[in-house]
Amino acid sequence: MTEVDTTVDTIRGLLSELLRTYPTPDNIYYSMTGADPDEFEISGQDDPRRELIYDIGEEIFRDHIDFDQYSYLPCWKMHDAPNIPYIGFADPSETTSTQAGRDVVYLFDPIDRDLYLTLNMGSKALEKRFKAQSDGDYTTCIRRLARWYRQRLPDKHEFEEGEAKLSSELSKSKPYNAGTICYKKYSLRDFPDNATLLADLETAFELYRAALDDGEMFDAVDGAPRRVWHISPEGGEYWSVWRDESVASMGWKFDHNEYGPVTKSTKLSDLDVGRDWGNRQPFQFEYEISRGDVVVAGTRRKGRGAKLDDFYGIGVVTEEHISPDELAAHDGFDHKNLIGVDWLELADVQETDDGNGLPVSIARESALTGKTITDISKDDFVPLLEAVLGYAVAVGQFESFGAAIDALHDVDGVDRLVDVNDDQLDFYARDYHEWAAEHDQLTPTAAKVETGGLVFPDEIDVDRVVQRLTDAIESGKHVVLTGPPGTGKTELAKRLTRYYTDSWELTTATEDWSTFDTIGGYRPQPDDTLEFVPGVVLDRFLMQGEDGAEPDNEWLIIDELNRADIDKAFGSMFSALTGTTVRLPFESAEGDDVRLVGDYETRSPAPVDETTYYIPESWRLLATMNTVDKTSLYKMSYAFMRRFAFVPIPAPDPDHIDETLLARYAQAWEISGLREFEIDTGERDEDDTDGAELTATYVRTVVSSLWKTLQRRRIIGPAIFEDLLRHLATTEDQNLDGPLTDAVLLYVVPQLERLTEKEMEDLIEEWMRAEDEPSPAEHLNEALLRREAGDFLNMDL
Repeated sequence: MTEVDTTVDTIRGLLSELLRTYPTPDNIYYSMTGADPDEFEISGQDDPRRELIYDIGEEIFRDHIDFDQYSYLPCWKMHDAPNIPYIGFADPSETTSTQAGRDVVYLFDPIDRDLYLTLNMGSKALEKRFKAQSDGDYTTCIRRLARWYRQRLPDKHEFEEGEAKLSSELSKSKPYNAGTICYKKYSLRDFPDNATLLADLETAFELYRAALDDGEMFDAVDGAPRRVWHISPEGGEYWSVWRDESVASMGWKFDHNEYGPVTKSTKLSDLDVGRDWGNRQPFQFEYEISRGDVVVAGTRRKGRGAKLDDFYGIGVVTEEHISPDELAAHDGFDHKNLIGVDWLELADVQETDDGNGLPVSIARESALTGKTITDISKDDFVPLLEAVLGYAVAVGQFESFGAAIDALHDVDGVDRLVDVNDDQLDFYARDYHEWAAEHDQLTPTAAKVETGGLVFPDEIDVDRVVQRLTDAIESGKHVVLTGPPGTGKTELAKRLTRYYTDSWELTTATEDWSTFDTIGGYRPQPDDTLEFVPGVVLDRFLMQGEDGAEPDNEWLIIDELNRADIDKAFGSMFSALTGTTVRLPFESAEGDDVRLVGDYETRSPAPVDETTYYIPESWRLLATMNTVDKTSLYKMSYAFMRRFAFVPIPAPDPDHIDETLLARYAQAWEISGLREFEIDTGERDEDDTDGAELTATYVRTVVSSLWKTLQRRRIIGPAIFEDLLRHLATTEDQNLDGPLTDAVLLYVVPQLERLTEKEMEDLIEEWMRAEDEPSPAEHLNEALLRREAGDFLNMDL
């Protein structure tokens, strides 16, 4: 058992001590209940942490938290798998349990030894209720709610907005992380001082109070309907009848025999009803509810713990009295007191242990009551409506908050019930079109494509090449830069990409590429399950943000595209790049199909999710292709090729290669050091400065002669000779002979694989002729060149 220092008397000491000593094994269990630290009930093994937990509660709760306003909600568990210890504080008017509602909670991560001070949402009670009401992952519902609550936080504060990052090895870390509204993270390695912890705790409660302010998004609007009522459908038992028959009902009627005749003009205050709820509530139902009034169907659930209220629908009264004879027969439905209501459905009746409707956590001190009927003021209705619609969107009942508002205002007889800030409507259920309106734009980030340091021969108009590239991009095409090796295709592709975006990825194709590499496939996970993981192309369109899956628009550069079998590697990408939606042969962990959407503009708006990859209109794929093997072009299907513009990046013509051109390249590449060779130019003393300059010219002349001779047999770009010159500039050997032969073998010979043995023999013979001065023949070791080049190329030279 770990020794625990129980003498510490500060928050810093208590929290850091518990984090340091809390076990990661699964052999400890104890829990704590009760709002008053003096009433803690602690069960489990005899352990010094018992005293430490008590000290934390007394120190933090009694000395630094408003005892009258907040409850202390600690719980520490360690069962079959590592769990997450926590200490929470909540407003008891909303919740007395961390299983639902909102709270300020310390979350301990005993795996990574981190502590999070969070504004969080209880998820345990919501789990089964959300699973009952939603077709998706319940943590997605939790994540949407957390995003909703973040809208209520002040614009400026020092907490991180987003999900906590509790270790995935901890049980339930996924919903705890998803339910985090904002947090401060403390590491045991760098724990803050006591004053900082107290200040952070005070800030956390300020943010907590802001998150509790339901109704901040809405403003009530005057006009019809005239009044708002909450009516309970007998715990949800009668909701299906109400919905199907467009009614609301009450099981008993006003007793006229006891109170005499009444009319619509009679006021409740005129009757001596008092607390006779058996007549008071029927009177309101029969004589106060009027056509055009709003009715909220829901059940108020009282009591301690994680009690969630149930809601079923919101409607407008269309008839003040309906005869039971107008209804179809329904088993178990015997109400005779009926009004007509046009309903907007919020939930199906789904039986769980603690409710059967849409679960909503609202303040316990709200105007909502446990009575059958409650008259609600418009001011009290606003926060109730926001909470109810917020949870309905979270479970997917509506695609977005805006869709929920529109559906409400489509109900018969409803004028504008509320005004809402349009910027806040769809913050947690955004569809892709809304994201694209902000991010799917092809807008240059600079005045022009940067070409500094790129040198082209005089016969190549670099401005014309760049114009071709930008024209192709802006006409909607993807681009393949073609040309022989070493012409600067990859560097130009990177500069073109940076001209439009800061978000891009570079990868190199290989001959064994398949759709697994480009599109994705199932891969084993640490828990021995298989999960779909996107490939290098799909990964450009979706990223995991702090609030879950977020669209992305990350351009892709594929170097040496023709190394891959294009049809084999890209498969269904053909269709997507031609503007088609493709259903891939994969499913998510939740069983949802993975889709690649290439025509989102023609589709109706749909929420962003974990399994849909939208291709932005402004997204581009750039590739480079080595044209030495021209047959590789025919590996691309026509459907694929028509989405690309092929822009040639040529190498210099042999007739234009000389020392002057190579000097321009060397200057652009910032290559110096060629003057260090001990070469007698025959004109000046080698120690003379001008003689040294002549030495550099001499070396460049030799190298340009090599290149020019080669260029007539095999087109090679300047990058190969950049490597050769850098090798010569950095060698410590002052004799040119050895370094020049080595450089040719290292950088030039590997580019000559497709030459025939006869062509290679002729090339070496021409290099060794001493027709020009200076000549490569004076410095190449012919025997070594023939032997090692022959071994590499598998030729008898």
